[in-house]
Amino acid sequence: MAIVGEITQRRVGSVTLLKAASNLTPTVYFHWYVDGVFVGRSPDGQYAVSIGASETKTIDVVDSTDIAFDVYAAPTRRYASRRQIGWIRSLDANIASYLVEQFIAAGSWATIATVPHDDRTWEYRVQTPVLADLAVYSWRVTPVHNNGNSGTALAIVGPLTHVNRPTPPVRSVTFDAGTTKVTFA
Repeated sequence: MAIVGEITQRRVGSVTLLKAASNLTPTVYFHWYVDGVFVGRSPDGQYAVSIGASETKTIDVVDSTDIAFDVYAAPTRRYASRRQIGWIRSLDANIASYLVEQFIAAGSWATIATVPHDDRTWEYRVQTPVLADLAVYSWRVTPVHNNGNSGTALAIVGPLTHVNRPTPPVRSVTFDAGTTKVTFA
């Protein structure tokens, strides 16, 4: 897995067509990020994104041969870690929305999203705010009925200790041909 170095782009109307190449083989999956937020994957290194003519966006793509690559647990290095919370909708006909809450150890439950219920949607996903290194988190999703009453939590995840991917150290290597000595600094 690596962040792909060169991304070419071509504008067609209001859509920007992105293209990346990889030196991985045989089957490569490309995972696209816009300003650090995962937006989609592609098997061919091409992705289309809508970027306004006056907007500036940072585009990253990570290539991987792992079909189960976790785009939220292993974000690109320049962005902070987040998790994705997912759940299957309630079959209760009286659900108006879902309350997504996060708990940080020694704290209290805090709302991170309220998602409206849609009868045409089977599965929902919400990205968490930036997670602190070595903090212990839990999340829950609670349906809210049309009358405003909360139901029983549909999904409870955690407690999980979040560990950020460490930044690799920068090292320099020098070779002295006269002594055939290698020095690491």
